[in-house]
Order: sequence, then structure tokens, then C-alpha cells
Amino acid sequence: MKQTDVYTEALICLRSILQADHPEFKNWIDWLERDIQDWNQRREVAHHLRAYGGMGSFNDLPSMRGNHDYIFDFLKSVCYAFGHLYGKREGISPEVLMAECLHDVGQAAYHPHKALNQAIAQHLMQGDLQENLDSFNGDCLGRSVQQSGIVLLQDLPSNGFNCVQSILWYRQENPPLVLAVLQHFHKCFPFLIGSIYFFCHSQCCADDVMLADIVR
Repeated sequence: MKQTDVYTEALICLRSILQADHPEFKNWIDWLERDIQDWNQRREVAHHLRAYGGMGSFNDLPSMRGNHDYIFDFLKSVCYAFGHLYGKREGISPEVLMAECLHDVGQAAYHPHKALNQAIAQHLMQGDLQENLDSFNGDCLGRSVQQSGIVLLQDLPSNGFNCVQSILWYRQENPPLVLAVLQHFHKCFPFLIGSIYFFCHSQCCADDVMLADIVR
């Protein structure tokens, strides 16, 4: 295990994902490079925090490729939490603070894939997340997803009718049906979610899912 600064590693991974998936956003790639320099040279986080909030902010970037998108959002949450708390709590080292942020973000409801969160955090703490980013997009992520009953959303078909069929298939192959899947359908096909939901219930596929949970 190599020695690494975990906050730096997280920023480097954000930059690497952005470079790989959206190299056209050079302004944000350069922004993250400045964040890395600010931290390593002056232990400064203010510049990174200015990336969040408002129109055209870091939060408005388009989706990353495949499951890079989940990892990217997870790392954004960790870096924001760390930057927001850094310097505000006396007697706590950056290492301990980052460990707390990783734990809290990993348990947050808006990052629902707990096994995957733990794997990302572990690689981040080991300092080898950057080298393993693509492994999360392949077999490693697939195993994590299947073990926790979560469907790889990018593998689902792109039309509403086949989405219904996919729900039924995944219910058979990877029970139980996960709420996140229907929430994903709601985002993509809001005009079809009622039909999808009631069709699933008629096939005994979503007994534990409430429509209010899907559209919230």
C-alpha cells in the first residue's frame, strides 16, 4: 500500500475521470489541477468549494461514462464534505477528517450502493483508486452490483416497452427489484412510469415499492 494524501487522491481521480470522459471541459480539468496544487502547497480548500453551486457549476456537468458517473458523484460528495469541514474543527487531523467524510458519505441515502461505496473508499485510502477506476466499470463493479441486487442501469434497454421486460428479467435473475431502477426509469420515461409500475405489480415484481418513493 503506497502512502498517499487521500484528499489529493480524490481530486486526482475526479480530474482523471473528467479527462477520460469529457476532455472538452478543459476549464474544469484545469480547475481541479489548481485545487490539487492549492492543497499540496498551502492546505487550501476555498478554491475547490467555489466549484459548487450556481448555474454552470461543477454540479451541472453532464454524466460521466458508465459507472464512472457514480464514482464521480461519490468523490464530489467526499471532497465537498471535507472542504466544508476542514479548518472548522479543532484538534482533528486531515486524515481523520477525511476518514469521517468517507464514512458519512458512504452511509448517505443519495449514494445507495453500500458495497460499492466501501470498495471506492478502500481503494481511495490505499492510494490506488486511480489505477482501479476502470475495474469498477467492469467485473469488479458487476460483482458488487449483483451481490447487492442492484441493476447496471446503463445495460438496460432504451425504450419503455423493453424496460418493462427488463424489470421482469432482472427480478427473476437478481431479486429483489431495487427502487433505484424504477427511479431511473422515472427520470428517463416520466410519462411511462405509471404503466411500468402497475404492470410490475400485476406481475408480482414490485410488492415492496411504493409509487410515491419512485417519483420523489
